Amino acid sequence: MGGMGSDGSKGGTITEKGGTGGGAVGAGLANTGILLLTNCTLAGNIALGGTGGTGGTPSLGLAGVGGLGGSAHGASVSQDSGSAVMTSCTISSNESIGGSGGTGGGGTLGPGSGNSGGVFSAGSVEVQNCIIGGN
Repeated sequence: MGGMGSDGSKGGTITEKGGTGGGAVGAGLANTGILLLTNCTLAGNIALGGTGGTGGTPSLGLAGVGGLGGSAHGASVSQDSGSAVMTSCTISSNESIGGSGGTGGGGTLGPGSGNSGGVFSAGSVEVQNCIIGGN
């Protein structure tokens, strides 16, 4: 349970911006091929994007901006290519959370995006007799 992105830490110089936090996908399942799921439950998975790196030196008021937080998607199933068939499955209580933006003397680029706590698909997904809710 739980997929986490790495943080975007980078040495803080005067104008250097922090790196982007690492992305998190498919805390339950991440697939790029053929996936067949039958009579299954995927619940309570959390995909958490990494925190953006520190830019500049905030305590000294230096201008580097904090890096963008990492994105997160597909907390239960991330079908990044290929195909999936899900039959009689329950997918609930899964959450994708974008990482926090890093700190910096010049502000932050902001948090990452978090989407598709349930099922993310860049491929094809066929769903039969499934419950997908509360994600």
